[in-house]
Amino acid sequence: MNHQKPSRMVSRWMNGVLGGKVLVKHTLMSKLMMTPLVSCFALWITLLGSQVTTAREFFELEPILYSQSKPNNAVESLKLIEGFGSEVRSESEFLELLLEALNVPVSSQVLVYSKTSLQRGLISMRNPRAIYYNDTTYIGYVRGGDIEIAIHDENLGIAFYLIAPPRVVGQDIEIERPDSCLNCHVSRRTQDIPGVFIRSVSVNEETELLEPGSFDTTHKSPYGERWGGWYVTGNWNTNAHLGNTAEIRRRTNQAGELTELDFLTKNHFPLKTSDVVALAVLEHQCTIHNALIMARLRYQRAWYLYQSIEPEALQSDVTSSSWRVADSLAENIVNALLFVNEALIEGDGLSGDSAFIDAFEQASYRTESEQTLRKLRAVGRLFKYRCSYMIHSEAFESLPETVKQRVYTRLKAALTEPNHTASAHLGEREKAKILEILNQTLTW
Repeated sequence: MNHQKPSRMVSRWMNGVLGGKVLVKHTLMSKLMMTPLVSCFALWITLLGSQVTTAREFFELEPILYSQSKPNNAVESLKLIEGFGSEVRSESEFLELLLEALNVPVSSQVLVYSKTSLQRGLISMRNPRAIYYNDTTYIGYVRGGDIEIAIHDENLGIAFYLIAPPRVVGQDIEIERPDSCLNCHVSRRTQDIPGVFIRSVSVNEETELLEPGSFDTTHKSPYGERWGGWYVTGNWNTNAHLGNTAEIRRRTNQAGELTELDFLTKNHFPLKTSDVVALAVLEHQCTIHNALIMARLRYQRAWYLYQSIEPEALQSDVTSSSWRVADSLAENIVNALLFVNEALIEGDGLSGDSAFIDAFEQASYRTESEQTLRKLRAVGRLFKYRCSYMIHSEAFESLPETVKQRVYTRLKAALTEPNHTASAHLGEREKAKILEILNQTLTW
């Protein structure tokens, strides 16, 4: 049988895939290029499972080029404000200025004392790390350290920053986008894309991690596994959890309630709370935010590779591999949006700080009758209507159009077709209400 080189199309396809997850050693590639086309793919499958070398992450390749690309977000806009923050007199003043500039409510404050951050050396039970957030932005702060930011980015999906706060009046603000952030924010916990995540861990008296007893927390996680290494205030009633120190747990075990953390002062943080409802909402938001980022980046890469094979292809072609990727990613998003397998909130539920609840519910898209997807329930389930408010977020809006349309198609089917697997946990009345809200607040 005559041996021939693969066609240009096949060569381009292999180059595209090789630029993604694996890099075949040179000698093996030579063999591959000399193999008949029919057996070429059989050898390729063998190589995938054997002699391969890990290459760069797919998001560092065309067309994304994550680390090389210019970000486009509100933190980049702050860099353009001459003298921003230089007149403040303390870290805490700068923190409040930054929260205001990025429209992040102080009431979203939650506190973590486990050493699970880049600045782990500064974190302790008496000096916890605070997290503040809105739909687009997450801000981490520990006294004596830099301020960490993760923020939705129009070009990258999400971008990470460190800001050294001023410690004397007139000091210039340093805003950096270091690669070191990806050491934690790209892992199996984020499904191998730049993302955000919440952990529940067991710690010793020095807040060092203990094994076993570590959980990755999503809105599916049982409450009994949540909040290890976190402070929790509010009322959690009969919903036992792993949060708070052993001493606080001894005091609150029966009541299931903690109003505030009395060891904190205004010099520590703006509030003396780490709200139980704010924690639960944050865990849901990270779940859906990662699904949206993953869909955006993976589809961009899939479409780029498919175009390298079929330059004349259309994204709407339902027979293409990139369309199938879009459909699979859309299925994952719809399941997250509809709270499939959400953990049960038992008994009398969760009661949080009214300041957080008011701020959270007010920032919403509403129908003519004032219905909103942001209405909290916190008894049995977290939200009154189980379709995530993140469908109105900038992260959702910036999805590739093919993915977004597949989400809309699948979501409509889930809310209108009987016995649909993605909405089997929803009653007919709830589905009708969700559909009414979406019809009045989305153009879909």
